[in-house]
Amino acid sequence: MEEQTIGRYRKIRRYFASYKGNSSTVKELGTESENGRKRINESAELAATVLEKSAGLVEASSVVQNIASQTNLLAMNAAIEAAHAGEAGKGFAVVADEIRKLAEQSNTQGGKQIGEEMRNLANMTHEITDSMNKMAAGSGQITKSVELCHNLSDENQSNLDSLKNNVSMFKIK
Repeated sequence: MEEQTIGRYRKIRRYFASYKGNSSTVKELGTESENGRKRINESAELAATVLEKSAGLVEASSVVQNIASQTNLLAMNAAIEAAHAGEAGKGFAVVADEIRKLAEQSNTQGGKQIGEEMRNLANMTHEITDSMNKMAAGSGQITKSVELCHNLSDENQSNLDSLKNNVSMFKIK
């Protein structure tokens, strides 16, 4: 009987030592999980900032388009006036036509393409922000689960300490 008790006591001591290591691992996991959640939240905030900035660029692209449209109208009016001037306005008509072409290019390349690219960027940034928020929520769930494991670990630790004290009272050699 005494041998069985000694064997059980030794098993309890090994389990106790192993349990201490597991408890430490759970604590580290909790810390890393919390750090990961913080990094995800920081990334989501950064993506939201990029989204705000890209909205400003879309607005700037719209301004470029408006300027190009107005310049095109002015070039058209200048061409009409050059035509009214007859032979004396031919040189001015060439300049007005070049201004019209530049306005069209600015509108097409500068305004529309940049605006479209910025809208695409804004949409992608919005998707990234949504994804980051979902990851943060999942990470928060993991953190809660790790905290629960940690609390259970502490409770088990207390029970093991109590068991160890009870077994030690037998004064096994």
